Amino acid sequence: MQSGGVNSWRRQFARRAPRPCGWKTRGRDATRTRPIDVVCWDWNGTLLDDVDVAREAMSTVLRERTLPVIPDQDSYRQAFGFPIREFYARLGVDEADFLAAVDQYLRLFADTVGQASLQPDARVTLASVRDLGFEQVLISATPERTLEQQLTPHVLNEFFSHTHGITDAYAASKAHVVESWLTTSGHDPRRVLMVGDTNHDEEIAEALNVQFIRFRNGHQGPPTMTGTESSATCATSHATSTAQMAATSGPASRRQAGPRDADSNEVP
Repeated sequence: MQSGGVNSWRRQFARRAPRPCGWKTRGRDATRTRPIDVVCWDWNGTLLDDVDVAREAMSTVLRERTLPVIPDQDSYRQAFGFPIREFYARLGVDEADFLAAVDQYLRLFADTVGQASLQPDARVTLASVRDLGFEQVLISATPERTLEQQLTPHVLNEFFSHTHGITDAYAASKAHVVESWLTTSGHDPRRVLMVGDTNHDEEIAEALNVQFIRFRNGHQGPPTMTGTESSATCATSHATSTAQMAATSGPASRRQAGPRDADSNEVP
């Protein structure tokens, strides 16, 4: 993370208020906001500050193949994207070597991801959203067993009603996981707010008619925005805006704001 304003989500959001972004609907209703019932969080890069861990692991994979390494976070964010196969191709990894390269990366990343901390203010933001009475879920493109291992040291189970990962480490997308959760949960997609750090997160939200906030300090830099903040989706450097937007909306079913019983939150 960079220092100063970029590193302080709370201060950056204070400078943006009172016009929080990322809340607006698309199309003709782009100037109107919608209430939400649940916040759906991404994990790697959004709540977990693991960009440097990923960059170093990938640079080791590239170095052993005599390919150029990734020198800094900005270069990593410019290269990263889904499908993962195309990300590896952009870095120069041959198609025939893709599976071996992924396996090596996953081993290296697993060995060092324990060094990654949560994004600044991530925990207080999760607590604020919970205390406002909103359900929170976590859906990641990380395999479920690996996701559980990454979550354990941070003790976040109390904040999520459910956590879901992918079942195939080589999967091109987590879209089917989000869609399955929406189907089984019974939530109206229009009353769901996704928070993520990649173009693919945004594409999933748009395809499923879900509201979206883009986190700019994760694994992929947002597309260059032109014009004013009237864009349907906004990039933000902090998660604190999620709590602010939730407070502005209020739960669709007005629950009393306050801490929820941690024992009621089961993580499968």
